Amino acid sequence: MWNWHKSCTFHIKNGARIAATVLLLVSGAHAAEELSKLPDPTRPYRSEVGARETVTGPELQSTMISPTFRRAIISGRTYKQGDKIDGAVITVIQSYEVTLRQGGQETRLRLLPRLTKEPGLSTRKSDKDG
Repeated sequence: MWNWHKSCTFHIKNGARIAATVLLLVSGAHAAEELSKLPDPTRPYRSEVGARETVTGPELQSTMISPTFRRAIISGRTYKQGDKIDGAVITVIQSYEVTLRQGGQETRLRLLPRLTKEPGLSTRKSDKDG
């Protein structure tokens, strides 16, 4: 025997699932479009936000430091200390910086800008705050 109540409940549940799926797909596509407008957080720091700069030399993208090895990803390739890149030798790999030496000239590739502490600014909590 056909039960009208069970049939309606079945169609309502399926309709709600279909509507939720469509909503997720549409919102997911919109979110992906919005995310594509954001800058890549793994890219090295640029002093002018939104400025289109062309990189003319090697570009430091990441460093990997452990007690047993030091590696740097420069322009999409992985290097270790002593490796050569564009005629320069990688002499030092640090957390945010790689030093290259070519002839008597040293070049430093940095992930972040040099951070300078401004005099007079304090990060300590005052007694008034609690």
